[in-house]
Amino acid sequence: MLVKLSYKEKGHLKYLRHKEYYIRKARNWQKNNAERDLTNHRKWQQNNRDICAEYSREFYHLHREEQLARLAAYKYPMNKNCEVCGATEKLERHHPNYSKPYYFETLCKRCHEKKHKNFPLIDSSIRWLKITPKPLNMHELHTL
Repeated sequence: MLVKLSYKEKGHLKYLRHKEYYIRKARNWQKNNAERDLTNHRKWQQNNRDICAEYSREFYHLHREEQLARLAAYKYPMNKNCEVCGATEKLERHHPNYSKPYYFETLCKRCHEKKHKNFPLIDSSIRWLKITPKPLNMHELHTL
């Protein structure tokens, strides 16, 4: 027995079949229209202040430990250099464990982003090795 799909259901099935294409298209539009996208976002926030306030409250309660760790860490000065690469600009605090709010690492923006993307640092080098599901053999590791 054939089931007749609505126009909306057909559109959703088309989206699911070509999801990567639509995501790539949306990201490309955002990249090429960054200023317009930001303006639209700010307009939406102004028109939906109650939704934004509720989201902020929920986020604070869900991530309370992180918020408290950040606030506590601001009482202590950061190092003058990144602990990974030695950079002196765009330094940030990184909490490996939020239950220890006074323990944080000083990292530059690049190293901080890499740390959050699970790119472990190879010893005594500034090259990054992405975690992959398959194990690397020694030959592949030496060619990096």
